[in-house]
Amino acid sequence: MKEVIINYILTAFLGAALTAIFGLVKKLKDTSINKIKENKNEDEAIANAVKILLRNEIKAQCKFYISQDHIAEDDYEELEEAIKIYEALKGNGLVHKYWSQVQELHFK
Repeated sequence: MKEVIINYILTAFLGAALTAIFGLVKKLKDTSINKIKENKNEDEAIANAVKILLRNEIKAQCKFYISQDHIAEDDYEELEEAIKIYEALKGNGLVHKYWSQVQELHFK
């Protein structure tokens, strides 16, 4: 009879422990998935903010060099690199209007 009671208690205890463990694992999994989604949203927001700032800077620089009617070769290369980064961020074609005008300038 003692053995039956001990087996019953052990079975109940193990069942409760396993239920608690699986509950914690599920909660951790759900929390991790939510964190991943939050981080993805934050990363997208940061990328969009960088894209906007980069677009404004590219436009300003292009307008400046267009108004000067020339560009230094190293400035041209830096601007070209900024354009590549902007494109990698899936920037739209707005800056290309200005960039095409800069590409026609002579080097100083």
